[in-house]
Amino acid sequence: MKLMSWFSKTMKRRSVSRKGNRHSRIACSPGTENRGTSNNLINMATQTCKEKAKEKIFYSYTNSINGFAAVLEEEEASALAKHPDVISVFLNKARKLHTTHSWGFLGLEKDGVVPPSSLWKKARYGEDVIIGNLDTGVWPESKSFSDEGLGPVPSKWRGICQNATKEGVPCNSIVGDSALYCKSLLLVMCMDSNLRVFIPVKNVISVLKLRLVLYISRSHRDKLSSQSSGLALHSPIWHANLHLLPYYLVSYGCRKTRKLIGARYFNKGYGSIGGHLNSSFQTARDIEGHGTHTLSTAAGNFVPGANVFGNGKGTAKGGSPRARVAAYKVCWPAVGVNEGGCYEADILAGFDVAISDGVDVLSVSLGGAIDEYSDDAIAIGSFHAFKKGITVVASAGNSGPGPGSVSNVAPWLITVGASTLDRAFTIYVALGNRKHLKGVSLSQKSLPARKFYPLISGARAKASNQSEEDANLCKPGTLDSKKVKGKILVCLRGVNPRVEKGHVALLAGAVGMILANDEESGNGILADAHVLPAAHIISTDGQAVFSYLNSTKDPWAYITNVRTELGTKPAPFMASFSSRGPNILEESILKPDITAPGVSVIAAFTLATGPTDTAYDKRRIPFNTESGTSMSCPHVSGIVGLLKSLHPDWSPAAIRSAIMTTATTRDNNGDPIMDSSNTRATPFAYGAGHVQPNRAADPGLVYDLTVNDFLNYLCSRGYTAKDLKLFTDKPYTCPKSFSLTDFNYPSISAINLNDTITVTRRVKNVGSPGKYYIHVREPTGVLVSVAPTTLEFKKLGEEKTFKVTFKLAPKWKLKDYTFGILTWSDGKHFVRSPLVTSTYAPQKARLVDLFVESHFDLLGSLLDRKEQVEDQMICTKSFNGFAAFLSEARMAALKSKDHHVLSFLFMSNSLFSCVSYFPALDSLQKKANFGENTILSLQGASVATKTCSDDVKSASQITRWRITQPGRS
Repeated sequence: MKLMSWFSKTMKRRSVSRKGNRHSRIACSPGTENRGTSNNLINMATQTCKEKAKEKIFYSYTNSINGFAAVLEEEEASALAKHPDVISVFLNKARKLHTTHSWGFLGLEKDGVVPPSSLWKKARYGEDVIIGNLDTGVWPESKSFSDEGLGPVPSKWRGICQNATKEGVPCNSIVGDSALYCKSLLLVMCMDSNLRVFIPVKNVISVLKLRLVLYISRSHRDKLSSQSSGLALHSPIWHANLHLLPYYLVSYGCRKTRKLIGARYFNKGYGSIGGHLNSSFQTARDIEGHGTHTLSTAAGNFVPGANVFGNGKGTAKGGSPRARVAAYKVCWPAVGVNEGGCYEADILAGFDVAISDGVDVLSVSLGGAIDEYSDDAIAIGSFHAFKKGITVVASAGNSGPGPGSVSNVAPWLITVGASTLDRAFTIYVALGNRKHLKGVSLSQKSLPARKFYPLISGARAKASNQSEEDANLCKPGTLDSKKVKGKILVCLRGVNPRVEKGHVALLAGAVGMILANDEESGNGILADAHVLPAAHIISTDGQAVFSYLNSTKDPWAYITNVRTELGTKPAPFMASFSSRGPNILEESILKPDITAPGVSVIAAFTLATGPTDTAYDKRRIPFNTESGTSMSCPHVSGIVGLLKSLHPDWSPAAIRSAIMTTATTRDNNGDPIMDSSNTRATPFAYGAGHVQPNRAADPGLVYDLTVNDFLNYLCSRGYTAKDLKLFTDKPYTCPKSFSLTDFNYPSISAINLNDTITVTRRVKNVGSPGKYYIHVREPTGVLVSVAPTTLEFKKLGEEKTFKVTFKLAPKWKLKDYTFGILTWSDGKHFVRSPLVTSTYAPQKARLVDLFVESHFDLLGSLLDRKEQVEDQMICTKSFNGFAAFLSEARMAALKSKDHHVLSFLFMSNSLFSCVSYFPALDSLQKKANFGENTILSLQGASVATKTCSDDVKSASQITRWRITQPGRS
């Protein structure tokens, strides 16, 4: 199996796994009227028998999307793409998987009390809304998916629980009936080497309320039988010293599951890359924890006493705690040659079925490199969801803080960035020089109170055959255990995973670890469940630790216990990993749309792996903390569920508008939201701002969009009537004139502002009658006028149009993007739209500047000074990359970066030359006018300028040539 990678304009990796030249690809056909033609299409394209064509197809999308996924040779795919009935053929690419307090931080409750004004009460906690999740599956036994307090399953539900093996997911697929979904299951528990206890479970009325571990003995038998309401224990002998029975094995049995009403899995796209999948892959059960965490964040039920190793103790719940949930497993772990991930064929299949099942909201915490919408499964699937009134919420990605890194940029879905909340799992580092440094951690273990230990850096503890750079990063195999034993080890963040550094330190004999941020990571610190006492500290504090180490021959330190701290300030601030704009696919559409809590979020977790998701971590916990835009996405999904319950007639676009126009750009100090680097954040980081669910319930006005508006948007991007059939079943004719300046998005962008740009917007009244007045905070260097300056609404649903004109201020030249805010207000509602302006001319020139700066940032993070990067070779014209002199350690560090695609050594190539005479060329030279106006590039030796062969007297000027580098005289 080969792995092919190449550069993309997004600086991100697009990978295609293949065997020979075989690829799994996705083909889409026009309309629903031809849904039965998929097999015929591939049959015609590949010129094979119909039976073999069927073998090649592993998905047929027939519910909301018309197409199929198949394994094809390059030639077959090319032939298929040319077929008149085929709209699009694209590769089956792998996408990546980009709490107890966060809802209080968002204002839905205060100190555990839900006020009458809370959206929770107004929306009945999202009752009977159905939230679907495309992710790694679900751990159904989690208490977050208890159906306590829920009534019958909504009658609109058409989904099922897909159970092909004993590892299946029990749930209730009986619509409108509160009866239990019961499943006979044989549980086996080994007593010793010769004896087993068989516990058949059948028709159990309620799951046993067993503790995490249960001792079974003769004295317990009657008690178990009386509690089980039908559990029969069949065993010839009972011993008092039986082995332990894990809780989750027992709870595979029958239980009330009117909460988790659907669970399906899609693995054929994944299997087409890695080959045959055994029975362990035939389940929606979550063995990684990501899907359980995100789904419970969106809609988990109330679970008192949730905590992580005693930290953050409180009542866990999702954004829509009374909503029903459905899990669609489309993401799979790395196994053997298969790198794992979320393959587009599976993602599209998940969308297709979820739409048909009847979900109201789809939460999608995954993504990858930016593709044109016609080549993006998430964009295609979410468009079809929008047509059915389903709101799709997607994560912005974890490739920040570089510019242009945001993914999931389709304008018909909600794109969510990640920021902090006002809770910290605080831990302190006391140094021997009496300095105290504040960090974060979720370490289960702690050091003896106030006991100081010797302190050593990874560089000073390096093994004899290792570099100081690698040892400072605490990479596996780089440390000398004799130097580390009994000491607190200081490790620098970067390259290898944070929790791995702690494990390396533990194996080397360290009693604790201080994890110091590098300059690039700044103030972005994360609380991890380390396997030893550990503290993660910010960059400036890390410098203080290294300075102390260098100032004394006998350094000492102490690490305190972890404690939960609430009301921390400032909050929120943007997470460094959260992907940033501009939206390089379409700069006039601001992405991300919104930001939400995504750092150290507590939610339900799987019991199939430890909190660090590593092989060496044998701990199992029902709740865990995770960080990422994957965590912020379901926060917004849960809020969407509440809005859907409160306003069932609102379109997905209206819901998105309500969320965006009521957001805040201020932190809990009343100051502008900051980046983790202590600079002021911009809409490229947070979109419209930080979500405020209570305000979103009553936005006053909304910017609405219809399916036709999005089709017109695609028309503006050059989509033909045939191309549009990928998104709509009905024929659609593009309007003769449509400008993106009239696209009714809640944010407003004026790109390429060299003179004057006027945009049109339309707002709908969703509140009481009233008169709205305009207020504009102008972007720096730009004059903004709005007409009319007042909008009066006399009834619900009334729409009004206004125009916004942008003009450069006299004698002002913008050198970068500038931002402002446009607000309509009636005194009660404040309907805010972010303004984005730029005077850069062609899009490519503007992005080249961004790419060059990102190269400097990326390479500068590896070198001693950013200025050293200026001498390196930067490629930005036709592809995106750079050449530089790097040590092996720095090369390894570079390869660990999210934006990295490929690195290789410079090789010396030889020049080849020959003398040739080809008489037959004479006639062709004359016919082609001797290659006039063709530009021939010579790469190799330099060119002498005083030769007869470069006589230009008879040559015409070529206007498309851009530059000749004169060199030195």
